[in-house]
Amino acid sequence: MDKRYLFRAWLKEYKMMVDVMRLNHDGSIEAQLAEGDDPSEFHPSEYILMQSTGLLATKSYRGDSEEARLVFEGDIVNLGGRITVIVWDDKYARHISAHRVEPPRHFHIPVNGEGEIIGTIHDHPELLGGEKGET
Repeated sequence: MDKRYLFRAWLKEYKMMVDVMRLNHDGSIEAQLAEGDDPSEFHPSEYILMQSTGLLATKSYRGDSEEARLVFEGDIVNLGGRITVIVWDDKYARHISAHRVEPPRHFHIPVNGEGEIIGTIHDHPELLGGEKGET
């Protein structure tokens, strides 16, 4: 499967990130809460959906692998000392990396072999000046 068409979701009630196994026509998703569990169904009010950019970062804050990790919407990425967040740009229908300014300014989006994922806007908002538990 093309890596651009992978999704993950932040489950609001559980305050956890899950890989989306299935997107349903009614907007619900199916995901596992723990490895080996049967998939559970979640409705749009219960999650925030994030799409993969299809690009890779060299490292991930999760530290679970030395392999490059997929970069998703909502990831906070360190690009050579510049802390950015990956967001969707509706105007040009693309993912961009932006500083925490209004409106977001466009910066170089990470390409394979660059950048380190240091968190997400949901589980590490303090990296962007927010408070833990805001989402």
